Amino acid sequence: MLPAAQRQRLNAAERATVAQVVGELRRHVEAAGLDFVPVFGHWSLRTDNYRELGRASQADVQEGRDTLPARIADYGMDFVASTEYRGRPQHPGAVASITPLPGGQVPGTVLKLPFDRAEELLTVLLVREVGAEADLRSPPDADGRPRSSLMYRPAVRPVTLADGSTLHALLFETHPEGPKSLRRVFGDAAGLTAERLAFFIAAEGGFVRDGKAFGGPSADYWKAGMQRLVDSGDTPDPLLAEAFRIAAESRAADGTLSLDAMQGAAVPRGTWQGHRGWLASAEARLHRIYAQPADAVALARHRQHQGAVDTALAVWQAGGAAQAARAGGADLRKALASALPGLLREAGFDPAVYAPSALGQDGYGRHLLFSESNARAGMQGLYSVQVAAFDARRHPAALAHPELCAVFEMPQAAGEEAQRRGAPDGGTTVAVFLHRDIDGVSGGLERPVHDPFAPAARVLH
Repeated sequence: MLPAAQRQRLNAAERATVAQVVGELRRHVEAAGLDFVPVFGHWSLRTDNYRELGRASQADVQEGRDTLPARIADYGMDFVASTEYRGRPQHPGAVASITPLPGGQVPGTVLKLPFDRAEELLTVLLVREVGAEADLRSPPDADGRPRSSLMYRPAVRPVTLADGSTLHALLFETHPEGPKSLRRVFGDAAGLTAERLAFFIAAEGGFVRDGKAFGGPSADYWKAGMQRLVDSGDTPDPLLAEAFRIAAESRAADGTLSLDAMQGAAVPRGTWQGHRGWLASAEARLHRIYAQPADAVALARHRQHQGAVDTALAVWQAGGAAQAARAGGADLRKALASALPGLLREAGFDPAVYAPSALGQDGYGRHLLFSESNARAGMQGLYSVQVAAFDARRHPAALAHPELCAVFEMPQAAGEEAQRRGAPDGGTTVAVFLHRDIDGVSGGLERPVHDPFAPAARVLH
């Protein structure tokens, strides 16, 4: 039901969950004899829902015909990180969610999606709630099981209408395994305080696509939802109310933000170092360590390599070879190093992309293919996959390095331009290394301790 672009952002388990939930919703609609598909909205879906209802504008949405006041029992207000629409990976915004809470109650609205347009409008809804912010990597856990990067998990639950009747509706709750739950990112006793939540509410997000603006400041999102609570006679969550006040008072008239009142606030590791675009950003900042591919085409291919290798390593970590290594007590990073040449072939790795990097004055260029910067990610420690193009005559030690995984010999460059730039007479070597105990991006952990390209130490006579 999701378009191809959104489906590609989900792993197999996430796609299966969406299909299972849509099937369950269909059965409830048919059993109840409804002429609409019910969807429960508790925050922005209460105030911005005309697209999902197939209307031309929000002014065309009518209560009764299109929506019904409703509440859901045994649920409570929750908060998740937004890194695209209402924030950035470096400073995520906060958006609303709900999560199971015995004895709790959340006010909302049932959207009545027209039955004859159900598939079309459910697609619009799923793109918004499931596919839109699936922007984080989802590597397997320590046991090789795939994890989710989603902020919301679709579910079908009973909701109560204003007349006391109940029906089963589609809703979106905090994903229990996703990295975007703001209640779980702080590992201390304080948890998500008003001061910490205010930091996320103060975030700036949004982007322009095809000439249209999407998202915006997180505070605007919360202001609209809180006004809806006032209009319906409901009381805002106390934590939210205090956090919103702190965020509003911390923003000066000129737009500058003071963090003085946001004690304990921090950017969650998972939303920054788990972001799909994080590796490219980190590599670009380390221009003294990593070379840039020769042109825009080569750079695009390098970025494709990074994405393909990331996917290949996630699949390997969840596969039989990794499971066998775990069961036998082997070092997973060593096992991965042995498998890496085959994984590179499957990922479409093209060493020619990197050959021009060897033409610099140092006779080599280094590039970052993958970084594992979380020592608890299930791979028994940090590691990075780096590719280097070099003149083997100037750097023979690289070919004897114990963490060398794959070697590609590129033919000798021809032509006057190659000679002018100092192309090696015997061609260029491109090698891939899996370096253990460094992540390739952190201070002091960019290069291996025994760097095969380190300048030779001076000898004093």
